[in-house]
Amino acid sequence: MKISTPCLCAEQKHKIIQALRPIVGQDAIISRSDALAAYGYDATGQLGYPEMVVLPPSIDSLRQVLEILESFPHIPIVVRGSGTNLCGGTVPTMGGIVIALVRLQSWMHHDLINRYIVVESGVLTASINQRLNPFGYHYGPDPGSYHISTIGGNVGENAGGIHGVSYGVTTQHVLQMHVYIGDKGLLTPTIHDYRTTLDMTGLLVGSEGTLAIVDTVVLNILPKWPHVATMLITFSSLPEAADMAMAILRAPLSLSALELLDQASLKVIQPLMPDMDFGDARAALLIDIHTSPNRVLQESTTLKELAISHRALKVHMAETTIQSDSWWKGRRAQYGAAARLAPRLWVQDVTVPLSQLQSLLQRLEQIQSHYAMPIITVAHAGDGNLHPDIPYHPRSPKEFANAQAMVGEILQEAVALGGTISGEHGIGQEKLPYLGLMYGAEEQHIFTAIKQCFDPRCRLNPGIAIDMTAHQDQHHSHGSSPASFASLLSPIPWQPTDLHELREIIQHACRRHLTLTVQGMGYWQNILHPEEQMVQSLSLRAFDSIHEFDPASLSITVGAGIRNDELTKFLASYHLAHPLLNANPHGTLGGLISRHARSWHHSYQFGWRESLLAVSVMDGQGRHLKFGSKAVKDVAGYDVKKLFIGSWGALGLITSVTLRCEVMPHIIFLGIFRAKSLEPLLNLAIEFGSHAYRPEAIFLKRWSLTDPELVIRVLGPHYAEMMRWAEHLALSYQAELTWQQSGSQDDFDIERESIIHQAWQQYVSCYEGGVWPTDLLNLIPVLVDHLFTLFPASGAYEIYGQLPCPKMLPGLHRVWHPNEKWSLPYPTWQPYVRGLKQIFDPEQILTVPWTLSL
Repeated sequence: MKISTPCLCAEQKHKIIQALRPIVGQDAIISRSDALAAYGYDATGQLGYPEMVVLPPSIDSLRQVLEILESFPHIPIVVRGSGTNLCGGTVPTMGGIVIALVRLQSWMHHDLINRYIVVESGVLTASINQRLNPFGYHYGPDPGSYHISTIGGNVGENAGGIHGVSYGVTTQHVLQMHVYIGDKGLLTPTIHDYRTTLDMTGLLVGSEGTLAIVDTVVLNILPKWPHVATMLITFSSLPEAADMAMAILRAPLSLSALELLDQASLKVIQPLMPDMDFGDARAALLIDIHTSPNRVLQESTTLKELAISHRALKVHMAETTIQSDSWWKGRRAQYGAAARLAPRLWVQDVTVPLSQLQSLLQRLEQIQSHYAMPIITVAHAGDGNLHPDIPYHPRSPKEFANAQAMVGEILQEAVALGGTISGEHGIGQEKLPYLGLMYGAEEQHIFTAIKQCFDPRCRLNPGIAIDMTAHQDQHHSHGSSPASFASLLSPIPWQPTDLHELREIIQHACRRHLTLTVQGMGYWQNILHPEEQMVQSLSLRAFDSIHEFDPASLSITVGAGIRNDELTKFLASYHLAHPLLNANPHGTLGGLISRHARSWHHSYQFGWRESLLAVSVMDGQGRHLKFGSKAVKDVAGYDVKKLFIGSWGALGLITSVTLRCEVMPHIIFLGIFRAKSLEPLLNLAIEFGSHAYRPEAIFLKRWSLTDPELVIRVLGPHYAEMMRWAEHLALSYQAELTWQQSGSQDDFDIERESIIHQAWQQYVSCYEGGVWPTDLLNLIPVLVDHLFTLFPASGAYEIYGQLPCPKMLPGLHRVWHPNEKWSLPYPTWQPYVRGLKQIFDPEQILTVPWTLSL
């Protein structure tokens, strides 16, 4: 066991135990060396030495524990759940106190109609679905250790899982959290429809316990599909299996899981699956489709046809739920079965763009051949996430050295292919030496500065996730004035043509104490332009190139100045689309992301944070920074890219982005419900959300003094079932329903934004806010005589007109009016928001518009 220099002397330990005993009880304090050993390691096999372990039995006791430990500021605190992480993220190599949250297992609240639950961080992942399934709901992420992993651990690592191809990773399901920073408890701004501050929830998820301690999580839940079909298809070669996986992703299927197993994996799980004989198969795909009973035959036939065209050996379809469960238990047991091959199993977790899956698999074969040591690989093929496992004997110097060299080559190859060194397991200690493969000194400087902003004493999980030695003050020289731009303010936007000119402008602004603002196409400039400041506007329209396009990976990297209609047209030529470009076709992509422009498309998702893979920015010091990768799943370093969504340019100027696109639907229908009053339409819309056949998009509007309308957008393999369900609800709520076929883009978002502009020009207010969907019903008396837009999937609302007491509106976030500009402040978070502003823009040259509360 690795013994660090003790942080606690005997007297301190005694004082802490005496203070903690009346709060948590003697059985929740572990101080004997033999019992401490169980908390010195995680699933990697790395070892550390905790000097004390505390297991708070309640949230209130956790608060009191942290208050006591504030009196011992030099003592490291390592927070852990079940310790199933695979990156060394909870190994206390610097000693200190381990706080294990496994006893925080209360299910605090659930609201099925509004589709969320509130649980303590020690709740086991699998127990959530055990409780939700009988009600027809489920929670999406399911990491391999979900039977024993905790929600808090999932949040810390941003865990994914087998069904990630459909449901994504943890960050896509966390609506809000209660966290402790030091001994101060804070509730993060809700991600369900945050509008006026930075995405603190997105930053904290995946931060591996280094920024805050999470005690309570609000999770989004999903309606269950009525039927799930499981198929297992075997192949005579790994490339054939990988090729079919890519074909499946382009097919009109309701895919929920797509797992690839190599021959070595099939051999180790064969004894665990007595009803399956893999024979001479060298690879297999294990597939789940969530569908309707009427479509099972059609989708299974499509898969069989694809299997034939890709020369599959056999196609097996689970005949019962018991058989399906047996197959998935075998897949989930792959790690444990492989661990029997040697005393140690080094598990890797790399993600590459989908188009590079085949290349990385070939490279893995070359690496194991070169070192004459096996690699056992499974992959979440639907999102390019591979887990190459290396069994070895740690006491053999040659095997250990070879394994270490193999790991290095695997990680280097993943990054070279445009991917990441970790897709879902985290960096921890194990991959810290390799973080430099993805991020340079300046990006790592940002990570360490963020760490010091939230944890200035660097006591939370020290030595984890980021390299603190990368921290250094790197203030760029302000240089000389840019020759191509005037020294005085100009009413005409400065238009840099490249990164060099943009950096010169920023340095010039620092020297002349100017404030810069980016105007995109200028659509919002008259509303956002600050008053009584030396403000120079910039246009980044020259940054409109398509840098890289990878249609096989459904990704594109483009300059932030590209017009949205131009990008839409380009994608359409390859039968691809990005639904959020609909928000403002004539604006720029950077403008949409920086203001987190709302679109009614993808109503049940969380906007740009769902599809933004990477972002490049020029910050207020002239540093050109890039965060993220081309991989769909990426948990290397802090998720800084989320801070720029909705930042309105206050932290940095977005220069380019990498987006995940979608295959363009073949059929799209718009359904329009009409009724004499708002209440039945709103109840109808809320009921939609509780069913698997809910539409892709939904909103309620009254944009003229006529009857309200509920508009839905149905597409995808189940559009027919969605339409039938919509017609059933129309009858139930006595609403008139009409259908019309649509293209991938429509004008609803343009019309909605034009109403905001018209209201501003006519000195009429627009009130913007968000509540739980059912709470929209409480707004009906207010809405009777007003124009409005409601988003019943999220609970967001916009009301146009003058209200007598607008600040009394529940969930009010922002008021748009030339004489009454107001954004909801978050006073408890302002020190951290301002700290982040200081990190990126210490000279305060980037304007903070009134729409953002800093």
